[in-house]
Amino acid sequence: MCGPPPPSSFAVTQLIISLMARWFLCQFYGPKTNKDVLKHDPLFYHRFIEAQKFAYAQRTLMGDEAYVKEAKKLAENMTTKEYTSWVFSRMRNRAQATEYYGGMQGQMDDHGTSHVAALDSNGNGVSSTTTVNRWQVLLFGAVVQSVKLGVVFNDEMDDFSTPGIIISCYI
Repeated sequence: MCGPPPPSSFAVTQLIISLMARWFLCQFYGPKTNKDVLKHDPLFYHRFIEAQKFAYAQRTLMGDEAYVKEAKKLAENMTTKEYTSWVFSRMRNRAQATEYYGGMQGQMDDHGTSHVAALDSNGNGVSSTTTVNRWQVLLFGAVVQSVKLGVVFNDEMDDFSTPGIIISCYI
């Protein structure tokens, strides 16, 4: 997998996928395996949630390198096989206390904006801009609704952390 460095949350996504791939291979390796069994296996969903808990806990320690000097090193570590193995060894078949997953650090509240743009070899491009961390004012999304489609625009990404708050409700 390949993705952008912090302040992107790509390392978080990669860790979740790596953990699930490892679990999948451990559980269902073999030519006669019916992969559809996953839809009905509660342990699959539990492990997926646990993978997200570990990854999102580390997300709270990430940020823009201009402000969080350790962000790039953390992201690099999160994408190694060794780190995936370490997290995998800590995953249990029961939920754990919030502290067990690590992370949980708050950062300055900046009500910032995140932007991503991608171009292909033919010059085609797509971009997305989202505003973050506005939920503290108890409003739904950006409080702006598309007149044509009726969609309430998002303002609730909560990247990367929330100051002074342990983000246990998210994991």
